[in-house]
Amino acid sequence: MVVVLFTACDDTESVVFDSVNGQTLASFGTSSSDLQVIINESGEREVQVNLTTQSSVDRTVIIGVDEASTASAENYTVPNQVVIPAGAFIGNFTVSGIDNSVETDKESIIINLVSVEGGLVSSSVHTVSLFQVCPVPVEFMIGDYILTDNTTNA
Repeated sequence: MVVVLFTACDDTESVVFDSVNGQTLASFGTSSSDLQVIINESGEREVQVNLTTQSSVDRTVIIGVDEASTASAENYTVPNQVVIPAGAFIGNFTVSGIDNSVETDKESIIINLVSVEGGLVSSSVHTVSLFQVCPVPVEFMIGDYILTDNTTNA
């Protein structure tokens, strides 16, 4: 029987991840979200962008809408950048929807990360599903009802 044993003389381990001085990577917090637009009105959805490092200064992440999006540009607005505040890992931007021609079937707004100051962007995308909703007023159908079955089984 042969036993091989390896030991190291150094008590320190190499740095695997450095959230202060390491390479910055930007990514979305989630891959998708829904944006409900009330009929003849508007709606908003906040989207989160994450960075792997902190910085002593604000950092700007450039974002863009992919041409593969199926939603009509007249029905939404997406900013072209999000600012991550100094000392933070997370920043948010708002996608706004307006009912110019929004349908009840979901249409997609595909958002890409384009660049981040001093870092890299992940290849992930965030897809916002845009669709129209018709809210039901809270006072709608309030009361007592009796349901009757008028069908007969012959």
